[in-house]
Amino acid sequence: MKRFRLGLFVFVLFCYIVEIGGLKCSETEFCSYLRDRPTADIYTVDINSIQIDDMGIIKFNILARIGYEDLEVYIYAYKDDILRVKIKEFNSTRFELSDVFAGAPNLAGVSSVDTEAIQMTITTNIGSRVVVKFAPFSLDFYRNEILELVLNGERLFVDNPQNSQSFSVGLSFPRSDHLYGLHEHATGLILRRTENDDPYRMYNLDHAEYPINDTASVYGAVPFIYGHGPEVTAGVFLHNAAQQFVDILPDQMAYFMAEAGTLDLFVFLGPTPAEILRQYLLITGVSYMPPLWSLGYHQSRYSYLTQEEVKDVVANFDNYNFQLDAIWLDIDHTDGQRYFTWNPDTFSDPIEMQNNISATNRKLVAISDPHIKVEKGYSVYDGALENEFFVKNSDGSVFEGTEVFQSGGTPLMYCLREVLPWC
Repeated sequence: MKRFRLGLFVFVLFCYIVEIGGLKCSETEFCSYLRDRPTADIYTVDINSIQIDDMGIIKFNILARIGYEDLEVYIYAYKDDILRVKIKEFNSTRFELSDVFAGAPNLAGVSSVDTEAIQMTITTNIGSRVVVKFAPFSLDFYRNEILELVLNGERLFVDNPQNSQSFSVGLSFPRSDHLYGLHEHATGLILRRTENDDPYRMYNLDHAEYPINDTASVYGAVPFIYGHGPEVTAGVFLHNAAQQFVDILPDQMAYFMAEAGTLDLFVFLGPTPAEILRQYLLITGVSYMPPLWSLGYHQSRYSYLTQEEVKDVVANFDNYNFQLDAIWLDIDHTDGQRYFTWNPDTFSDPIEMQNNISATNRKLVAISDPHIKVEKGYSVYDGALENEFFVKNSDGSVFEGTEVFQSGGTPLMYCLREVLPWC
């Protein structure tokens, strides 16, 4: 009987760990398909389609084998040793991100384009080179005559958007000893090989607990990866917000598998780790300088139910001589789960509570999640509804997540530029 209980406990614990780790590649249709798909040279360059516009942007078509779709390729050369590659269908309807840029850097333009029988060499005005192999299609990226990065044509696949919008691309770092990046995952800084494991999953998840030394998703997902070696450091950023899995393969190859969106790749040629980071931040922008109090210990749990309990917790940190810089309130501080309100019974004097905490040089943080309670007469809900700021179903009705609150909660459409200023 004891063995049965122990076995049952281990089984339940295993199931719990699997659940909190999120979906695996094998449980996700697009990933299992792309991962099991054999490598194949599908695309060749249509030499007659090569164009260069007045800004130095290179455009050409790649022709696919029967059963696949022809694609357009755009290559941009920016200052600061940054290159960009976009690959998509003709008249593409794929979603393209437009609101995460700090502002693309200035175009550097190209100084020459030399076309030969089997390849085209693009030399930028800052000296970097892109060699376009025609058949099979691939891209080699050079800085100071050093091959830093290769886009492998045999792992390039863009699915027909009538069936799926998934795509994959393989990127090799021939001068690198190790790969880093793909933040955030609860594992080592060096990206480990995953051909016999699950790939790194890029998908924002709110796990109260998560497995360690694992490639499972946690809160953040940043598809930025860089390879480092004794000579150079090179990096790539896949400008795409869809769910992704990334396999780390032999010979320092990263195999990106994305569920949807556009293949929009930024290439950073470094050549140092500091330069890679600077180049990446030129694209995405830098974070705000954090206030000093935000760097200390913050106390938070689900949930403090009264303002007296909050004040008592803060006082006990002093009683036990334990450092504290801030205390957080969860949704129970609100009036009926309506954000931007206070519960009139349990938090009847929030100003007094905040003054009490401020007197000890601490901060109080009240959370506001991105979903809004569905209730007519609640001013925040009414305002967002009137302005059509809520996420909608395919039929145009407002989406209501009944699992968030018993009364339903609906998220704001943060991809609309008007939403953040309104908040």
